Amino acid sequence: MESNATAPQKGTPAVAIAGLVIGILAALTSFIPIINNVSFILALVGAVLGVVGVIQTKGGKRGGKGLAIAALVVNIVAIVMVLATQALFSAAIDSAMESTKATNVASQSAETASEQKSEAAPAEKSKKKGREYAVTIDSAKVVESKYQKGTKIMVITYSWTNTEEKDSAFISTLSARAFQNGVELKHSLMFDKEGTDATAQVKPGTAVQTQMGFELADSSEVTAEVKPIISLNGDKDILDTKTFSVE
Repeated sequence: MESNATAPQKGTPAVAIAGLVIGILAALTSFIPIINNVSFILALVGAVLGVVGVIQTKGGKRGGKGLAIAALVVNIVAIVMVLATQALFSAAIDSAMESTKATNVASQSAETASEQKSEAAPAEKSKKKGREYAVTIDSAKVVESKYQKGTKIMVITYSWTNTEEKDSAFISTLSARAFQNGVELKHSLMFDKEGTDATAQVKPGTAVQTQMGFELADSSEVTAEVKPIISLNGDKDILDTKTFSVE
């Protein structure tokens, strides 16, 4: 008596199972930059295992054909996902580089313009400073006070040009001071003046010489300085300074 019973199928091929596991792992890591390079290789290996699994289950000799096909499909999807992700990140990097390049160009242009402006600013400031305060400290001499016997006065001579657009006086435009041992000296009028009086009004554009007297405290050196009558920056506003010995 002939038997029509078919031989039982063998178990699912191990390559199909391995291919499916590798495909799932590759798909899960396909979104991670750099790591997805390894995912791509794993997906290729998993796809090969899936193909081998499909071949082994062909003709019904072994079970697990569906699992082998699933492994093949998952690995192909993982490969596509890796390629798409890498293309996306590559485009993002290119865009970022272009943006950085454009920013650097704009920054360099701004720096260049700022440097040019900075170079022009000092010249303009110097010109403005010279126009408003054309003054130098020329010389100094020590004389005896006219009315206070034994008191010595240092008479300092200044050259000054009125560069304003109106009449002005030296004393109303500039602040002239002198120091001994870091202490400011008192102004004195007890001497015979030469040149233009510091209080005299001078027409615009007129250059004059004027003198200021300072009562000496001792025989140490005298430091003279001159700056605008209105000074907001302290020593930074000093227009000229000189040191004289007391003979």
